[in-house]
Amino acid sequence: MSAREGPRPNLFLIGVQRSATTAMWTYLSKHPEIFMAPKELHYFGADLGHCAPGTDGGPRISLEQYLKKFEGSGDRPYRGDASVGYIYSATAAREILEFAPDARIVASFRNPIDMTYSVYGLLSFQGMEPARDYATAFADDALRWAYTNGQFKWCFTYRRLVAYTEQLERYLETFGPERVHVVVYEDLAEDTGGVYGELLRFLGVDDEFRPELPVVWANRQVRSDVLQRFLWESPAALRRVVRAVLPNPATRRRLGARLAERNKEVAPRQEISPALRRRLEEELSGEVERFSSLVGRDLRARWFGDAVQP
Repeated sequence: MSAREGPRPNLFLIGVQRSATTAMWTYLSKHPEIFMAPKELHYFGADLGHCAPGTDGGPRISLEQYLKKFEGSGDRPYRGDASVGYIYSATAAREILEFAPDARIVASFRNPIDMTYSVYGLLSFQGMEPARDYATAFADDALRWAYTNGQFKWCFTYRRLVAYTEQLERYLETFGPERVHVVVYEDLAEDTGGVYGELLRFLGVDDEFRPELPVVWANRQVRSDVLQRFLWESPAALRRVVRAVLPNPATRRRLGARLAERNKEVAPRQEISPALRRRLEEELSGEVERFSSLVGRDLRARWFGDAVQP
């Protein structure tokens, strides 16, 4: 059987960054009727990585490489691809529909202030965030980079990350609301089992199955910014030297993983100041109201603590 004839994904877990896609991927992977491929494959989204003149998104995996990720799925009714970049792509929804006409979509969203603050923390952890504070970073229109599989990367700005209405509308219009399930991060954090059960019912699989659902929310910080930037974006000349000294790729990966592990620690993230949070709530209020109308739920009250006025 060729790769083109092999098992294809029919479940796509998308969602804004830092909105529990890793947790949901973990939970779905435990279900006996669902096979989840490794995260962040990013096969779809032809526009990702090329959102500014002269930018290079890096190599994508081939179709054969992509489908090999689903080998071993057996006769399980669902085979899942969890890639957060799909929600930001203007082309991914249509590409997925053409590739998998029977696909189901699970999209997760989070309080946009907490989400972007978490992204800021992640990029700082990776040594890739030039701004020294969140307020400056959010206001900056310069591109940031996110790495996915291998060397593939795609670009974004913080303000583009919170265009929730536009992002979800593409999937609702492409697949229809009956095939798109929305998960709210805060609901999952408060009632993991209940939200998991709703997701299983949407998929039509055994919704009484309850595996252990570990917490997957810890914030990470780095001990050394210099070392972290070295691990993520070391110069090409230095990479050549390292390959010459350590020709075995597995050895290099083990060493890099060991250094990265020693350089991180789990720590609580500093709170956003009340004044800054209120200013951002006012700025994002219109977007959250539009998104609330789209999903049929008052998320401004959920996220900002004040209800949308009729």
